[in-house]
Amino acid sequence: MRLRALLFLSLFLFTAAPMTAQPSQFRIVGYFASWAIYSDDPYLVTDIPADRLTHLNYAFARISDDGEIALMDEWGDTQFPYPGDADDQPLKGNFNQLQQLKDAHPNLKILISIGGWTQSDKFSDVALTPESREKFARS
Repeated sequence: MRLRALLFLSLFLFTAAPMTAQPSQFRIVGYFASWAIYSDDPYLVTDIPADRLTHLNYAFARISDDGEIALMDEWGDTQFPYPGDADDQPLKGNFNQLQQLKDAHPNLKILISIGGWTQSDKFSDVALTPESREKFARS
């Protein structure tokens, strides 16, 4: 699993030079699959070579029955203990590490992918009316 994640990221990363302080005309996008932390050889947010990216997509969030964005994996997203996390820390997991990644790389744009193959069935419902679109966007 780790090898596949690294190979996938390498498609985006290793053909480009390291990022400089100057804006680039290109977008170098990485994709982090939240479930990679569960592998026998886990790939963690701390393994992401963020200095080589302009954008990072995090997979996945889902759409709740109420038409709002919801966590797909609450444990992995907010509770998974990374090395160095304190037991009483209010936010752990991938989201905490993404915040630290953003702090270390302020020009990195971090986005969240919603749905995916198995969780896209509610998109038509949230797109149906101006009110449902507004509720979804605000969430």
